[in-house]
Amino acid sequence: MVIGVTGNPGAGKTTFSRELASRGGCLINVDHLAHSVLAGDPGVVGRLAAVFGPGVAVNGRIDRTALAELAFADSARLRDLTDIVWPPMLALLDRTIADMKANPDCRYIVADMAVLFECGAEDRFDRVITVVAPDERRYRRLHRERGWSRDEFHRRDGLQLSQESKASRSHLVITNDSTPAALREKSRACFLNLFGLHF
Repeated sequence: MVIGVTGNPGAGKTTFSRELASRGGCLINVDHLAHSVLAGDPGVVGRLAAVFGPGVAVNGRIDRTALAELAFADSARLRDLTDIVWPPMLALLDRTIADMKANPDCRYIVADMAVLFECGAEDRFDRVITVVAPDERRYRRLHRERGWSRDEFHRRDGLQLSQESKASRSHLVITNDSTPAALREKSRACFLNLFGLHF
C-alpha cells in the first residue's frame, strides 16, 4: 500500500508521517525530493536562474532562501517555481516509490507531501490522509519553530489549498489538536484502520 499524507503548514503531517511509517513502512519526504531536484538538476537550476534572476544560483546551486523570498511573494511567482520544479520532482517520486515497492523490507510506503493535491499527485496513492489542526495552533508552532510572523503564516498558508478542501478530498482526516502523545495514538489507530489484523 502507498499512503500519501498531506496537510497545511504547521498541522503536524511530518510528525504523523514518521509515526505511521515507524511500524514497518518506508517513508518518503517529498520536500527532500524537491531539494534534491534543486541541488542536482542543472537544467532546473538554469531555468530557475533565468526566471528568478542569477541571484538565486550560487556556484551552480540554488540558494533556497533567496528563491523562497521571491517565489512565495505571490501566487503567480509561485506558479513559475512549481512549473519548473514539480515535473522532475514527481518523476523522482515515481522512481522512489517503484524502488521501495521492489524492496521486500518496505511493507508499505508513506509519502509526506504538503502539495499532494496542488500538484495532482493523488492518483499515485492507495490512500490519502490529511492532517488538520486549528489555525492558531499552527501559527504558534510555526512562529516558535521558524520565526514566522502572523502575516507570513497567512500568506504561506493561503498559497496552498485550504485545510477543508484537502480534508474533503481525502480518505481519512486526522485532527491534531492535543499533545504529541495523542497524535502518536491517532497514528496507531490509523494504522489499525488501514491494515487491521491482516498485517
